[in-house]
Formats: sequence, C-alpha cells, structure tokens
Amino acid sequence: MSGGGFGDRDLNAGHEARICLRRQTALREWAYGWTYQKWAHRTDALASWHHHYSWHRPHSGIGGLAPMSRLNSSRNNLLTLHT
Repeated sequence: MSGGGFGDRDLNAGHEARICLRRQTALREWAYGWTYQKWAHRTDALASWHHHYSWHRPHSGIGGLAPMSRLNSSRNNLLTLHT
C-alpha cells in the first residue's frame, strides 16, 4: 500500500493488521465507548484516549506492556520524561 505522498510507505500484511486492530480498538474504546454531548467533546477526548493507549494501556501482543514502556530509558529521549 503506497500512495507515493509524503510519509507514505509500503506496509506489510502484519503492519496493516496492527493498524486495523488499532482502528477497531479506537472505535470500541473511544468513539463508541462513551456518550458525547457534542462532536467537539469527542474530538477533545481523542487526545486523552491516544495518550492512554500509548502510555498506559496494556497491550497483550507485547506481554501486557504499554507501547511507550518499551522505550530505552537510558537514552536521552524526551518521550521517556513522561510521568
């Protein structure tokens, strides 16, 4: 899958499957998991959900760890400064 634009890349089947699973999770936990009074509330909630998904939510495919916990904390990396 490649559109040839900036940031596009060829994706293998495994990567596309992970994208599909993430999309399904987002729909289940963020988009339809709560009742939103306004569309703007749903949009605002996306940043919070994405943060939770990446930093705190356990992922069974990586042994119950959150993706960001796999960063090498000994490196000088701004992302590891999160608390």
